[in-house]
Amino acid sequence: MVVMESCGSRVLPMMSEAAMERRERMKVEVFEEVILRLRQSDNIDTDLPGFVDDLWAHFNRLPAR
Repeated sequence: MVVMESCGSRVLPMMSEAAMERRERMKVEVFEEVILRLRQSDNIDTDLPGFVDDLWAHFNRLPAR
């Protein structure tokens, strides 16, 4: 883990690039699983124009944890 100092002289841990890439990959995998389950449930019309894009925009605002 890389450590950086902020202007307030606190030491803040920074994620490595590999850790950030792993989290982003996990986020995409979970998103794809959510879309798959929604399509299988037939409760929501996932074929509506823009549905997947809107859901991704919402999903992408969530923290990757």
